[in-house]
Amino acid sequence: DNTILGGGGIICQGESAIISFSITGGTGPYTIVYIDGINQIILNNYNNGDPIIVSPLTTTIYSPISMTDANGCTGPMVGSAAVIVNEVPDNTLFEGGATICEGESVDLFFTIPNGLPPYTVEYTDGMQNFTINNYFSGDPISVSPSVTTNYTALSITDTNGCTSGINTMVLVNVNHPPDSGILEGGGTICEGESSSIYFTISGGTSPFMVEYSDGVDSYLVNNYMSGDPIIVSPNVTTDYTPVSVTDSNGCNGGLDGLVTVTVNETPGNTLLYGDATICDNESTDIFFSIPSGTPPYSVVYSDGMNDFTVNNYNSDDPISVSPNITTNYSPVSVTDSNGCSGGLDGLVTIT
Repeated sequence: DNTILGGGGIICQGESAIISFSITGGTGPYTIVYIDGINQIILNNYNNGDPIIVSPLTTTIYSPISMTDANGCTGPMVGSAAVIVNEVPDNTLFEGGATICEGESVDLFFTIPNGLPPYTVEYTDGMQNFTINNYFSGDPISVSPSVTTNYTALSITDTNGCTSGINTMVLVNVNHPPDSGILEGGGTICEGESSSIYFTISGGTSPFMVEYSDGVDSYLVNNYMSGDPIIVSPNVTTDYTPVSVTDSNGCNGGLDGLVTVTVNETPGNTLLYGDATICDNESTDIFFSIPSGTPPYSVVYSDGMNDFTVNNYNSDDPISVSPNITTNYSPVSVTDSNGCSGGLDGLVTIT
């Protein structure tokens, strides 16, 4: 008497829907002919209400063409069945990753060309699964692993509930930075001398780039190995502080240490004076004029034949000499109480 086509619904690409014919009257089984908009489909031995599974790739409207019962009789047909096919978020790329230092972050992201945003994305670090809702293609996902980690995308579900599985892996390589860089060394020197400072570095990957400061300027040393001496020659007492320690992976480490190089003034520009004329068997005084350094001093002078040392000497103290013949006295050395020696000048003639 009457045949009605019904069913259909909303599906995701790759899924199926059910349509069916509701037939009143006639004698089953029936032969049904319907069309999907392009192709005609013939169903033999059809019984009233049998489900017809369809899996269209795009939205499709199914329409009846004819129904013939077992006796060859036909009847009127009405209705249609629409199957709306929503695109799945396939061809998705899971990207990002990099090499970072421990404590830093890097961004991962999904590039999703299909489906209807916003999405729900799921990924794992191998230990734990993570879900992000209201995600849009290209949104950054910040991760901060403490060790090298492979992140694997698990699924993407769009607003229509369509899901696409994905098994793409992103590697985040984590380098361990230097645990500490301690500046050590220093000491006490005389003007014009040098001292050594050095970094003791634990952890990280050598060689390093170290930077230190003297309070005025900063200095970089490349290709540095832990404990290598760094020669410094300050003119005045100087505090050296560490600025940075960077390993060969570009990772920075913790810093510590303050090194003092104490610079003692030298007894420079020392002058021996005291020219005089005396009679045989008389005495006269010669003197060292010492404008700098730390007294008392140890002075050494020569009469051309022998060297003479005077300890606990203070600038301009008299040194008595009694030459038997005309004698030239010359300075040999001046050393102050810090062990610093300076420049010398002067030649004393006693006639």
